[in-house]
Amino acid sequence: MIPVIVLGPARCGTNLLRDMATSLPGAGTWDCDELPSMWRHGNLDWPDDALPPKCATPEVVQSIQSSFARLARRKGLDVVVEKTCANCLRVPFVAKVLPNAKFLFISRDGIDAAVSAADQWSAPLDLRYSLRKARYIPLTDVPRFGIRWLKNRMGRQGPQVWGPIWPGQRAYQESSSRLEFCARQWSACVQAALEGLATLPNERVLYLRYEDLVAAPGDTLEKIRSFIGTS
Repeated sequence: MIPVIVLGPARCGTNLLRDMATSLPGAGTWDCDELPSMWRHGNLDWPDDALPPKCATPEVVQSIQSSFARLARRKGLDVVVEKTCANCLRVPFVAKVLPNAKFLFISRDGIDAAVSAADQWSAPLDLRYSLRKARYIPLTDVPRFGIRWLKNRMGRQGPQVWGPIWPGQRAYQESSSRLEFCARQWSACVQAALEGLATLPNERVLYLRYEDLVAAPGDTLEKIRSFIGTS
């Protein structure tokens, strides 16, 4: 089984890229995107999403690898695709957890991405979708994830935080406009992802642009097919 990790800042086409990858023979994913509970298990006290490799303890590695393996067995998959935007901030951690994983990184014009992300803050709550994601929270983590989710949703203007949490985020959150905050979030994710991916062998990483994907989806799909190695 080959794990394929879709990386990209929020609102940069990661969902579209995941859907394209899972359209290939033998590829599939969970019935929801963004699985922070799977990636943060065992590290709930870490203050942001930028988990360093030292957080990939044997217990954490076993837990995440088991989640991938269970899905592969249940659906009969050769390729398991996963998309959680916060993984941009912790590529070395993810690579340590899944040493045979391949990475699809998609970028988008920063202004367009920031504007789209700022709009997402005021999107209505999809309770059904939230409950679907909650099924994948480890039982021991349910109380803390539940409390954290409720606190975040109690903001008067919508969620207090939306998207990946990068180191030093609080200072920007308190002093910037929403659009400025989203632009900084985009920048932090891109910088961290590129730095992390640069440490991996070239054959494990495919770099894509959202604009190219939209303009020529067939060409992009062929690149993904060749990169993953599906028939």
